[in-house]
Amino acid sequence: MELGPIEQGAYAKFVLSWLRKGGYTVNDDDLKRIFEIGNDVPYNIQRLCNVMWDNAMETKTIKPALIEKLPVIIAQQDSPHYEMLWLSASQPQKILLIALSRDQTAKPFSKDFQLKHGIGPSSSIKASFDSLVKKGILFKTLQGGYQFVDGFMPYWIDYIRKTIR
Repeated sequence: MELGPIEQGAYAKFVLSWLRKGGYTVNDDDLKRIFEIGNDVPYNIQRLCNVMWDNAMETKTIKPALIEKLPVIIAQQDSPHYEMLWLSASQPQKILLIALSRDQTAKPFSKDFQLKHGIGPSSSIKASFDSLVKKGILFKTLQGGYQFVDGFMPYWIDYIRKTIR
């Protein structure tokens, strides 16, 4: 069973109490950013906090710069998995994944999205989305949009794009 987003309040207090028990310092706004990056999903928050704990072990101080690096560190750790998924995608699907990773709240069937990212027509986009959902890379939201199943994959796509250039 997959556990979706949860309310931050009690979970943030729990995380903060464990950080303090370990001697770590973090301010409330920075802790909120961890929840934002993790989309309030407990598994994502747990992974971010685990990597944060390990990377701040020497200083016990959690700074915003470290928090912003966390999803990239996780994406690098999971790179073999993402590479397998990437290799299973066709070239049009890869272009769509890149576009969606850059613009996750966009309406992918809109002309603006298609022109901005050089993709289309809508019929081929629909076929690509259907295939990417079937492969477990994306899921269709209740609102009819598409999101990455693994919230860290867009960071991997961005990281790979920057390192290949």
